[in-house]
Amino acid sequence: GSLCLDISRRAVTHENQCETWFRSVNPQGKIPALSISQTGQVLWESQVILQFLEDSHVALGGEGRALVPLAPLDRAHMRLVVATHDLYLASPNCTQPGAFTHTQGCMYVPPPHSKHVTTRWIDRPTRAAKLRECWKQLDVLESLCRGPFFCGDDVSLADLTVFPTVIFFLFFTPRVFGWEDGAVFHGRPRLKYWFEEGMIALPAARRVHDEVTTALL
Repeated sequence: GSLCLDISRRAVTHENQCETWFRSVNPQGKIPALSISQTGQVLWESQVILQFLEDSHVALGGEGRALVPLAPLDRAHMRLVVATHDLYLASPNCTQPGAFTHTQGCMYVPPPHSKHVTTRWIDRPTRAAKLRECWKQLDVLESLCRGPFFCGDDVSLADLTVFPTVIFFLFFTPRVFGWEDGAVFHGRPRLKYWFEEGMIALPAARRVHDEVTTALL
């Protein structure tokens, strides 16, 4: 059934993710995770959580537009954007220690033998290959962006999925690789418009942007 959700947040570090208490929350050792106190059930994987929150919002008669398009082709387009992000940018599809990390991890996972290494690292050739893959997938996302949002005029789960990752790109690429600010939008006018005119204009998205950027500083 539907639940009346009172959500509280807890920040989790990468070190926390390796600890026993967090593995009891999510055996994959990844974030995010959502613990539902009313039932004791725990959900993980971003899309599972987002879809659950969307379904609960609709079931409870929440105000505002749904975040899943009604038209079948629009809904399929949303899922294509999400799959492009989750499969090629955000997921290594492997939870083992070592050089297994998501493509976007090339921006912040340390090199071998670094004092910052915990359970993950990336050597230079792997980092270069992952960065090339990031560049390719940003082009794919550019081609999928209909504007002003990924599925057209309305915000969808596709926008909520990609937005935090683009914040990471904008934060890390100048600091790690010496790119110019906003270089991720070079040759990608639709992605630039989506981020600067579509998403940032939304108060909730602006708040997420500021919270993520502050946490990374």
